[in-house]
Amino acid sequence: MPPWLRGEAFDLVVADIEDHSITLVFRDKTAPRFDIEPDFTVFAGYANWKTGDLKPIEAFMAGRIRILGDMGLVLQMQAAQMQAAAGAGKG
Repeated sequence: MPPWLRGEAFDLVVADIEDHSITLVFRDKTAPRFDIEPDFTVFAGYANWKTGDLKPIEAFMAGRIRILGDMGLVLQMQAAQMQAAAGAGKG
């Protein structure tokens, strides 16, 4: 589990991509489940992500990743990520 997620209350977070749900398992063993409706879903093989140097736009154009849903939102998120990365390099 990512260190920013583990804390005082959580033991585990389970994301189920088949039925679009997230379950939070608390330390007291209660486990509420939240159904979500994604705006988009990105499909890619593990081999395309494991090196960490995947260029999303190039991979999409080459057919190595597939996107289902709101492509406009995907592009907005990509632009925001690139802007944040550029800003981080200035500090």
